[in-house]
Amino acid sequence: MGAGKNLDLGELTWEPMRRGRQVWEIGVPNRTGAEFAGGDRFFEPDITLQYPKLFPTDVTFTIGESQAAKDWFYAQVPHNTDPKAQVEPFRGVVSNGRETPYTIRFRMDASPRGTAVLRLAICGTGTRAISVSVNGNPAGQIQLGPGDGVITRHQVQGLWYERQFEFDASKLKAGENTLTLTVPAGPVNNGVVYDYLRLEL
Repeated sequence: MGAGKNLDLGELTWEPMRRGRQVWEIGVPNRTGAEFAGGDRFFEPDITLQYPKLFPTDVTFTIGESQAAKDWFYAQVPHNTDPKAQVEPFRGVVSNGRETPYTIRFRMDASPRGTAVLRLAICGTGTRAISVSVNGNPAGQIQLGPGDGVITRHQVQGLWYERQFEFDASKLKAGENTLTLTVPAGPVNNGVVYDYLRLEL
């Protein structure tokens, strides 16, 4: 086959990867966090300082009720606690914050068995790991990829990659459940921008 020639590959079939039945999803798998709250203002220099004003008690997202564009801030960053923090010329935001939990609330019709799989599509990284807890009990950590400066440089789309986190489904129960993702304390530009999140069983 020479350069510039057409090659007939026949009919190709692609099926999205699934690890099990979908329990819930958050976001749109489009390799950007623009659909989340603040995603339309990612370029504002003080955007990470706006988070604690918009979400003073951090994010609690209820499946079936909450809206991504209103109730999930696009950049999960340490929660600034310095009222004097501001944007400095040529340095950006220079401030540290406390750890920031994002809690996802959802209901299960019955106690599940087997393996639960949390799948994350990430499009921006400024921290090394995210802690995961299920119904208030620690479940482990998700190690993230290399920092790409996406939050520091006021962007909504950086290096894209996936992470998969498995845990024993017995940690879930019939009725209301919570799954919490926590970014550690540190500089307020050290966080993560999600593209899409999904829980499967």
